[in-house]
Amino acid sequence: MEAEHFFIEKPKKWQYPLSYIKAVLLATSVLPRREKMELYLHKGQYKLVYGGAIYSYGDLYYAFYELYPHLIRQRDKIKNVLLLGGGIGSLPAQLEKQGICARYDFVEIDKELIGWTIALMEENLKKRTRFIDADAFFLLPAPGKNMIWC
Repeated sequence: MEAEHFFIEKPKKWQYPLSYIKAVLLATSVLPRREKMELYLHKGQYKLVYGGAIYSYGDLYYAFYELYPHLIRQRDKIKNVLLLGGGIGSLPAQLEKQGICARYDFVEIDKELIGWTIALMEENLKKRTRFIDADAFFLLPAPGKNMIWC
């Protein structure tokens, strides 16, 4: 999937300090299901707001804090990760910070969101990520995949 189809620029340097004062809107879209999707830079990190809920928020996305200790103990065994509903890619970035160097199958139903993620993801992580435009509800994990529900 090519990022240029869903053009988004990485934040400018001056937007990072501003993001600690207020959230900086980077992109917005209305999806086919008529849900509004907004991407912010907030506290120096990407925050995805979709249908009124926060789905990705860098290391400020607290939903995975209880999961990290278990994953860290297993880090040497984790080679492939299946992400169903990948958001803006916060989870792979956070796993990398925890020393988990895996290949990712990143399943997301929204093509535009995949484009945003491709445009913003770090190159070394992007090289190990396969982006799949599909409804995750219909996918089953392949043998040997670690599943993390986002």
